[in-house]
Formats: sequence, structure tokens, C-alpha cells
Amino acid sequence: WKVLKTISEAQTYYKDIGALPEKSTPAFLELLTVLNDSTSHQLLNSYAKQHEHRLIIACWSDIERLRILSEKYAFQKGSQLYIKYIKNQPEDLIKYVPLQTEGVEGCKTFFEDPQNHGKIFDSKTVMDLFHWLQIDCILAMYKLIYLPFKSSPTYQQMIDELRKRYNQVLPDDFDYLSKLGDGAYGIVVKCKKK
Repeated sequence: WKVLKTISEAQTYYKDIGALPEKSTPAFLELLTVLNDSTSHQLLNSYAKQHEHRLIIACWSDIERLRILSEKYAFQKGSQLYIKYIKNQPEDLIKYVPLQTEGVEGCKTFFEDPQNHGKIFDSKTVMDLFHWLQIDCILAMYKLIYLPFKSSPTYQQMIDELRKRYNQVLPDDFDYLSKLGDGAYGIVVKCKKK
């Protein structure tokens, strides 16, 4: 049911984008894969909401969206995230994800500096300011949400839905090479997976 083919492929992908905590395990890779699949993400999100941890996933997701923003909107979205998650310090977040003083000060200096207002910054520059918070969110998410989620019936529902979605094999998935003959249940063909 995996969205990514192998653990090493997932590890390479998440290391390349900087989303992997140090000393991560295959379970962290599984969590990141779940977060990056829309069906799985929705189920994990609804589970987190039931257990009053939804803000942790929301914070991680909001920071993740910075990756795809154009330069025109990166500073503006970063400012909104700074106000929402750092300056306002929502209680539902900070009791599970402690805000690191160094990270908070870096964001404050950057977003409250009047010289930066109106300038265009690439999304990576803005994303780097929140990297520490996103890693802390993934660590909290793993412990508070994902481990309990894996032992819930909702997890099995997710596995079943992913199997249905990703394990469907259709004739269009193959290139027809030649007819080998007729069998009891139909035509036997030689084909190659596209």
C-alpha cells in the first residue's frame, strides 16, 4: 500500500526536502508518507481532531505548504504562520510542541523587521525559518497521534482504503506484446508493465 516504493526511496526523498528528523526510524518515514497522501492525511487528521491534537498536524501542514508557494507569497504566508503559531503561542500547540527560544527569536527578527516587508523571498528562505518547528511537530505527532492511531480501527480502515487505491491493476497498466493463445478463462497474452 506504500505510496513510495521503498524505505530507502522515502528516506532519500524526505532527507532531500529536509523533513526528516535526525535519528529517524522507518516508523517516521511511514508517518511522513501518510501525511503526504491525501486519504491517509484526512483519516489521521480526523483521528487527531477527536483527541484534541489537530493543531499539531495543522501547524506541520501549514509549514509544508510553504514549499510550493511562489516567491510572491512566501513572506506573506510566513508572516501569517509566525503570528498564528509563534507570536500568539496557541495553548493547544505549545503544551505539546515547546517553542525553541532560538527559533522564535529568528522568526521574530525576520518577520518583524520593517525592511523585510514588501521584499520578495524565495519559499526555501522562509521555510528554513520554520524548519525547527516543523521537526518538533513531527516528533510530537509521532508520539501523541501516530502511535495511538496505529492501534486504532481507523488505521486498519486507512490500510484497506490504500490497498484498494494503490493495488488496482487494470489492462491499461500493460503494453500488449503478443497473443500466446486461448485459455479456459479467456485470451492469454504476453505483455509488459508500463
